[in-house]
Amino acid sequence: MTEVISVRFNNKGKAYFFDPSGLTVKPGEKVVLFGNFSYFWIADRGKMSFKRQDELYSNTGQVGFRATKRVDAKLVLPEAIKCLQVKGK
Repeated sequence: MTEVISVRFNNKGKAYFFDPSGLTVKPGEKVVLFGNFSYFWIADRGKMSFKRQDELYSNTGQVGFRATKRVDAKLVLPEAIKCLQVKGK
């Protein structure tokens, strides 16, 4: 396995750094996605619901809420997103 320390690549003169905090990855794994994410569409598929969580915070006298919402996603132009993949030795 490969231990990733950092990844750096240039795009129009800008440098981007990623710190995976000692994450180990196997050769062939995809580690970073970059590109034009405007072609990645996210759509609402349902209503948002809220649930009150009295039991979870009862010891501290607090009230928690849990929200859920059903969404869907689609990459409409696969060429718009590229993936950085780890090479094997």
